[in-house]
Amino acid sequence: MRRTSDRTLFLLVAAFTVGGTLWSFLDYSHNVRIAGVAIMAMVFGSLVLRTVYMVAIVVLLVGCVLVVVVPHEQVTSQLTASGVVMLTSVAAVSIVQTGRRDALGLRRMSAESVLERVRHRLHVQGRVPALPLGWHVDVAQQGAHRAAFAGDIVSTRLHDVDGVPYLEVALVDVSGSGIEAGSRALLLSGAVGGLLGAVGPDEFLDQANRYLRRQNWGADFASATHLRLNLVTSGYEIRNAGHPPPLRWAAADRLAVRSASTGTVLGVVDDLGLHADSGTLEPGDALVLYTDGLIDDRPTDLDASIDRLEQRVGETLAAHPVGSLAERLSRAPRSSTPDDRTVAVIWNDRARSPVGPAHAGSAEVLAAPARVLRLGRLRRSRAGR
Repeated sequence: MRRTSDRTLFLLVAAFTVGGTLWSFLDYSHNVRIAGVAIMAMVFGSLVLRTVYMVAIVVLLVGCVLVVVVPHEQVTSQLTASGVVMLTSVAAVSIVQTGRRDALGLRRMSAESVLERVRHRLHVQGRVPALPLGWHVDVAQQGAHRAAFAGDIVSTRLHDVDGVPYLEVALVDVSGSGIEAGSRALLLSGAVGGLLGAVGPDEFLDQANRYLRRQNWGADFASATHLRLNLVTSGYEIRNAGHPPPLRWAAADRLAVRSASTGTVLGVVDDLGLHADSGTLEPGDALVLYTDGLIDDRPTDLDASIDRLEQRVGETLAAHPVGSLAERLSRAPRSSTPDDRTVAVIWNDRARSPVGPAHAGSAEVLAAPARVLRLGRLRRSRAGR
């Protein structure tokens, strides 16, 4: 079936080439030029044909060009020296592009469409699920050099354990930036998404590290932050593998402080030496997870850059709602060495929701997030049917 389809497309392009050549041969007013016919045939052929057929079209075009320009001696009008250079360049690019598509096993599909699908899958995996009342997660990403396909990964999962809802967030930064890191980010995103919720919080980064070690990336590595948040008690655990320390915004003190979680980057050593940080997000508090592109300022040291970020978080929250924090931080002025930037903000807004501190002792209210989670799953199941 595919072979017949390829052959049909080849015959279609060949027919267009012959027809355009005949038209150019008979058009003594030179309104239709063989150069234009040749370019249209090569561009269309490079999008739909296999390499062997593309080479055949180029050979056919060479013969057609000679048929038009030699008998009528129309070299100066139908094809100039610059036209020959242009046609040769288009032919070379068309054959190379077709060869690359064949090497990837693609048929009538451009590399741009593949990247678009990959970007969509990464976006879907990082989409934040519907959370119980009072909880919010906001994610903002900016690729280096405005690239839409980069090396930062955000993966989230909402699941329940014994009726208690938990939110897990993994923020991963693959070494490199922009599109060059995109292929490794895609490879790692599948493993990260599969591990979230499937293993305990104390095993997640270790398992991701073992997976990365098996990939033999050489000098490349990845850093990561993993958050597990109990949506009933507001208790959280943060584990950090080579990432800059997450920030905890304390609404009562109007102060941003660093998390004490530490660990080695993924893919380098077997033992990450992880030290978890835990606490409770009180109403109005927020956690800020971010990649090093947000603080990458080579002339200054890391501590000074994080100090400035802490100050910027405080200034932003003093003038704007917490819901706009991620977007504002990701758009901060870039350093002289552009890098991918990702910010994830998780905050507790339960003081302004039906689940408020006045009902903190009510078992019915504490069970509300779990009921919301189960109701959301039931609705999605019915919609899928």
